[in-house]
Amino acid sequence: MREMDMAGDEAWTATVDSLRQDLTGMPEMSPDEMAATLPGHRARMNRLMEMPRSMMGSGAM
Repeated sequence: MREMDMAGDEAWTATVDSLRQDLTGMPEMSPDEMAATLPGHRARMNRLMEMPRSMMGSGAM
């Protein structure tokens, strides 16, 4: 977002915070915990990557 001179909104900030929490906890996770966490983490990553596109009003970059 910074590289595109775009300000993040509350949804952006909340998603980034959630991703940071995911990453902070991952080193201590067991394989089963990691497997349970990854689908949600992937969904948050996809949502984060889609946010600049939706803010620019375009489906493709």
